[in-house]
Parts: sequence; structure tokens; C-alpha cells
Amino acid sequence: MTDTQRTLERIRSANPVPFNDALPSDAMSAGDLLSRIDERSTVMTGTLSPVRNNEPGRPPQRGRGPLIALGVAAVLILVIGIIALNTFTGTEQPVVDDPPPATIQAPATTQAPATTVAEPVSELESPMGPDTPPLMVVESLQASWNTGDLAGGEALFHPDSPYFTFNVSPGVGTELWYREAIKATVASDCAVRTPAELADYQAVGVIVACDDTITSGSGDVIGGGPVAFEVNDGWILDIFILPGYVGALEERGGVDQFTTEYRAWAQERFPDDFDSLFDGDTLIVDNPAAQAQHRELFPFFVADTGPRSDLALPADTPLLDVVRIFAERWDSGDIAGYEAIFHPLTGYPSGQDADAAWFAVVTGTTSQRECEQVTDTQVLCTETISPGLVPGTTLDPFTTAFNGAAGWLWTIEFPEGPPPGFNSTLDAPGLPEYRDWVQTNHPDDFDTLFVAGLEMKLDTPEVRSAHTAMVEDYLSAIGG
Repeated sequence: MTDTQRTLERIRSANPVPFNDALPSDAMSAGDLLSRIDERSTVMTGTLSPVRNNEPGRPPQRGRGPLIALGVAAVLILVIGIIALNTFTGTEQPVVDDPPPATIQAPATTQAPATTVAEPVSELESPMGPDTPPLMVVESLQASWNTGDLAGGEALFHPDSPYFTFNVSPGVGTELWYREAIKATVASDCAVRTPAELADYQAVGVIVACDDTITSGSGDVIGGGPVAFEVNDGWILDIFILPGYVGALEERGGVDQFTTEYRAWAQERFPDDFDSLFDGDTLIVDNPAAQAQHRELFPFFVADTGPRSDLALPADTPLLDVVRIFAERWDSGDIAGYEAIFHPLTGYPSGQDADAAWFAVVTGTTSQRECEQVTDTQVLCTETISPGLVPGTTLDPFTTAFNGAAGWLWTIEFPEGPPPGFNSTLDAPGLPEYRDWVQTNHPDDFDTLFVAGLEMKLDTPEVRSAHTAMVEDYLSAIGG
């Protein structure tokens, strides 16, 4: 097992910080997508923009160069806002035998528009079938790419498409995987129409134009813009990323800058896996094993090198200091402070352990820790607890393993088994006696301080302050 696998396995299996939905599931197959589209077909066909298409001509055959030679020099075409997909080559147009198609807005109708399909663009049939409405073909591509299924989307491109001619797959793949890493979502508003930038372009197929909005996992809009597709016989002939489109990777300087930073990070953090991730300066994305490995690591790279909250720690914070600061914040009941130290991908539920931390504060429970760093990513601490409600006693020591790197904690584990319930709000040491004392001596306050007569309430600053004062009275009464 490599260092990467051990690290990821530790993050998945850790207690008490579960690894929830850190990464997307396996890519959806073209068959699954087609099944989903079939289920929706009765709904989707009624929502297509009504169009009338003239009989399109036959596109160039394989071996005759790119399918599309665009003659609008003012239009900047990028791959997902980053890599060039289409090359502008003066006034050269594709060779056609018949007049180009015209997209004409017809009166609104409740019927699905009829589309005249051109002669097959390839001896191979599109995975979706030649009669699939163009808008549905584009939606299938988006459904694939929005789940990170690069190959599933590429299967819908015609084999002679410039997409393959110019080998833009690595750039698109990096963009898609980066979106996964930051848990971005893409909303697309699409229709069968021709954007103004393509008004002079003689299309072989039908033009589907979309307006994308890319939203990061934190809810911020980070990119998007206008994009168009040419579709014929169930194939996507070409993709046009129009001026104003911004890819998610633009926030990191684009594919090249991202690759440079990611390469340096992977070489430092996971040197044993580096050769399977990079070929020199090139990101390896052309085999499933490398793709899966990148998917595992991208989120950690993003978290390690991206922006952090004010309460998070800098990436160069030594792990021993990370543990020390975490413990200080825990001991003081600073819930937001210690939660900010957990790696964003742990899926740690906010407030999960808040009552335990607050219990220690209001009862005066203290911890003594002796810690040492045993690996680059692990600190072991021997902890001894002195229960605040039982003065003068200590519990048996226990070992806590803190795992993390780059200013984060990944997991907290107890190698020798879970510690005693010293911070249980139901039956911690001394708590039953304290509860009985409050009920006997301060019955009017009992329901304010305890839930259903048993569990200690700690959910508001007011009740925590009341407990702090009551514990002081209790300890004075018992001579503590």
C-alpha cells in the first residue's frame, strides 16, 4: 500500500471524523446516461425550442482536416474557457453539397419540433442514435461532464471533430476534475439557437447555445458564460466556447499554472506516487488508474493550497503546533476555532462534539497531554483527565492519535480504544451526584439546566453560564 493509499484509508476510516462524500462516485456510463434520457424523453421533447431545419449537407469525411473551419476572426474560442478548441482560418468554409441549415424561430407549439436529419456523418452511429434531438445530445454531454465522466461525454463527439484533432482532452479533463475537487456545480440554460458570434458560420448541423453558471462548493459563482455546440445525427460535431466564458480553473491562473502548482505539491507530498501522476511536466490523464489517482488527490491539493478561513491555520504550521492549538481551542470551548482546523474534506459535522467541549469548560474538567510527532502526518498524545465534578481524582491515561498535514487535522483516533466517558453530558464522573444536588437544592432551576431530568443542557450561552455558577456552588457545598 502506497503512502497515498494509507493516507486516504486513514481519512476514510477515522473516528470521530468521517470521510463523507469527499469525492464523486464512479463515472456514469454512456448507457446509464442514455437510460436516464429515455426516461425523460416524453418531458424533454415538449420543451425544445421550435425550429425548422433545411436539409444539411454532408460534412467532410475523415482525413480531410477539421470538420469546422470558422471564418469569424473576432471570436475567441477556448476549451472550457482555457484551451483552444476551434481554429479561425480566414474565410475557408467546410465543403458541402447542399445549402447549409437555417435555424428559424417558428410560432410556439405544444408539439415537439420536427428535425430533418442529414446524411450520416460517419459510418459509426452515435451512441444516442441519429434521431436524438440536438438539445438532448447536449444535455447528455453536460450530464456526463458534470459528474466528471470525461470519456462518457467525449463518446458523443464525432470521431472527426476538431476536439480530437487538436487533442484538447487533457485540458478539459483537468478542468472537470478541478470542478470535482472544489465541489463545483454547473447550471446550463440551453436552447436551439444561433449566437450572434456564429451568425456568419455555415453550420452543417444544428446549433445549440447554452449559458453556463459555475458555482463552487462554497456557493460562490466562479465562472461560466456562453458556449455553443453543433449537433448532427446524434453526434456533436464541434464545441464553441464564446467570448466571456470563464472556466473554474481561471481562479488558479488556468490549466498551465494549476498543473505547475499541482506537480510541485504532488512531488513534495507524495513522491512515491509521482511517476504515476506525471510524465515530466505533463499531467498523466490517459489511463483509468491515473485518472482515479488524480481524483483522489485533487481535493487535498485544493484544500492544502487554496484560500483558508481566518480561523484555519497556515499550511506551513508544524503538526505539533496544529495539535497544540486544536487542544487549546477545545479546552476553552472555542467550537468554531477547533472545527476550522479540520480538513474541509473530512465532512466533519459542525457542532458534533460541541457539548463535550462545553461540558469540560463549565465543570472545570482539565486535561494534561504529552505529545510527540511519530511520522510526518501523525502526532501521538498521552492524555490524563481530571474530572471537574470529582475534585482530586484523575482517570486512567489514554492515547490519542492526531493525523494531518499542511495545517490541517484529518482525523482523531484512539489506538487503544475509546477513552472513558469523562465528558458525557449524561453520566460523566460526578455528574449524577451534581444532578441530584441541583434537583434537591435548586428545584426551580432544574428543568432549565437538564433535559428530561437527565441530560445536561449546554445549548445556549445563558444555560452554560448558569451551569458554571451552579457547579461552583456545588463544589463549595461538597467541600471540593
